[in-house]
Amino acid sequence: TTKVSKKELDNKKFSKLCKDTGIMGKLVTSTDVDICFSKHKPKGGRTINLKQFNAVLDDLCLKRFPKKESVDEKKEAIRTLIAGKGPKTAGTTKVSKKEEQIA
Repeated sequence: TTKVSKKELDNKKFSKLCKDTGIMGKLVTSTDVDICFSKHKPKGGRTINLKQFNAVLDDLCLKRFPKKESVDEKKEAIRTLIAGKGPKTAGTTKVSKKEEQIA
């Protein structure tokens, strides 16, 4: 496995972010997200940086908000959608102190 720095995002985490923040849905599928991610990641690379993240969002906003008039409105709408949000932790389990000591 490759180590992902805090300033980079791999496809799995990016897909989770899109699902948890509402980018993915009826208009944007997981395939759309994967294609956009692959289009902007470096050749042979597995992660995207902030600049590439913004480029992926710019692509996805066109599909996610087809009724908005201008491209700028679409870009603003997708950023408003994800602002202050991150991947949800529902469904994850916390390891108790006792279980950690046993392992």
